[in-house]
Amino acid sequence: MQSKENFEVKGTATKGVQLDPKLLSNDNQNFNQQGYVLYKHAKAIDDICTKYNLIITVRKTGEDSLNRIEEGNPCKGHDILDKTIKKKSLEAKGIDPTTICPNYYGYVGQWGPNELLGVKALVVRENGEHYGIEEITLNELEVSENKENIFTGDYDLHDIIHKGGSGNPYSVLSRGDNTNSNMINREDILNKINTNIWHKDNESENR
Repeated sequence: MQSKENFEVKGTATKGVQLDPKLLSNDNQNFNQQGYVLYKHAKAIDDICTKYNLIITVRKTGEDSLNRIEEGNPCKGHDILDKTIKKKSLEAKGIDPTTICPNYYGYVGQWGPNELLGVKALVVRENGEHYGIEEITLNELEVSENKENIFTGDYDLHDIIHKGGSGNPYSVLSRGDNTNSNMINREDILNKINTNIWHKDNESENR
């Protein structure tokens, strides 16, 4: 499970966040620069690992998405398949990256066959409740002063491994599979992690 591209976020009942010692640092900024997850979100992921007896491997997150996550933009859920705006995704659509404002990099795009139409954003009611998803055109984005609810990419969570009993000590959760003990699947875990990260961010803002 351990490689140069992956590290483990491992839930334990007594020790908190368990990360590759080469990456773990008391210097949050140095940790963030490793490019996997933000230090402040490692605990949110570990909470879910601990609760559901999981090990999660994480690959490096794109720099643009990581910057947006640090700024507080919401991570897209597994039901949003659109790519984030970055040089590679623009070139894949045959779009000249120099024609797109670099300030839009890291946002989840709304794409046409060969063009960028806009971005996707989270709709939030006045009471803070998440309501749905809206599409914002590039013209609307250009004049918008509120970009905090625009989706960005999510963390590249790779293997989600359930630690079972002695007969079946480890099993990888795949799409649609449930564990026998908790009746959860990969999508459930991803949603729980995103929700927990959102709550942790809100707690920090309200202190």
